[in-house]
Amino acid sequence: MIKKTSLAVFSIVLAISAVNAQKSEEGFDPNSTTKHEAVGNFDGQINLATGLTNVRLSNGFILAAQSLNIEVMSSSRIRIRRGVASFPITGATIDGTTLRGEILHSSGLIFERGSAAVKIERFAIDTTGAQPIITGLASANGSVVGRIPLFNLDLSNAQVSASGQFISIAGVGVTLRQEAAGALNAVFETDAFVEGFNIGNANVFGFSF
Repeated sequence: MIKKTSLAVFSIVLAISAVNAQKSEEGFDPNSTTKHEAVGNFDGQINLATGLTNVRLSNGFILAAQSLNIEVMSSSRIRIRRGVASFPITGATIDGTTLRGEILHSSGLIFERGSAAVKIERFAIDTTGAQPIITGLASANGSVVGRIPLFNLDLSNAQVSASGQFISIAGVGVTLRQEAAGALNAVFETDAFVEGFNIGNANVFGFSF
């Protein structure tokens, strides 16, 4: 079980991060598409009923976790294999031209070392703001702490393709946000996690309806 002091620090970091996140989002133009132009010609909305978001973790992230003896696994306790973590899509609405929208997921990730563990799940990809992000519901020691911004997304090289009802969005860069870095550092008593840390690349595969 996580020590009470670690849980308290995690909660404090989360509260501060939430305030900072709100401040950093001020002034964003939610109608801006300059940071998330889609490659391809798709008209109207893309509605996904199911699918997967696969994240190929960067070597840097894997080596950092290993050096700190932190085990990273899916929240279903299935080990991540060949550096790819998969998250089932439970629903999504996306603009086919600008990629504005939301993609909701089940499952998540567990960061664990000895008695310390952080669980983040129910990931939501949100590209409706000027900075596309992934948020997740964080918990520690079985207690829900809150939903926090976890990762920034880079859609500048995103490639969208479709074949019938099958939709693919490939080449999405994923980097760590300050809020998540601070929370992980607090629980695992390290300074190894920093804002902008390269997590890897995400690819979305879904079936439209």
